[in-house]
Amino acid sequence: MLSQYKKYIKFLTILVFLCFAFKPTFAATLTLTKIGALDLGGKTYNEWWYTGTNPTFVGAAAAGSTISLKIGEATFTTTANSTGVWSYPSTLVKGDYVIQISSGAEKLSLTLHLGQNIPDSV
Repeated sequence: MLSQYKKYIKFLTILVFLCFAFKPTFAATLTLTKIGALDLGGKTYNEWWYTGTNPTFVGAAAAGSTISLKIGEATFTTTANSTGVWSYPSTLVKGDYVIQISSGAEKLSLTLHLGQNIPDSV
């Protein structure tokens, strides 16, 4: 009786092996690379200081994807170009801003201190 199930057992064994051996992994594509002239160098801190005002946010995402920037209570959108680069020129004055950048299920959050030097305590 067991012999009639051997082909099914073999098939299921191979299927389970393939599921565990080739797990799909998806790399994050949404990044913030620059705040104004400040190159972030691949860092993803949750707090940034920028001495200027009106910075242009620059980053990368999947080509053609829509990027949403929520700055305080206002939301702005931009689109990544064919190579995945996106940018958004802001009109932000000196102050502290909570910023959320998202594309699909990916999200970046940070606090930006504009027009301010980094405190000595940091």
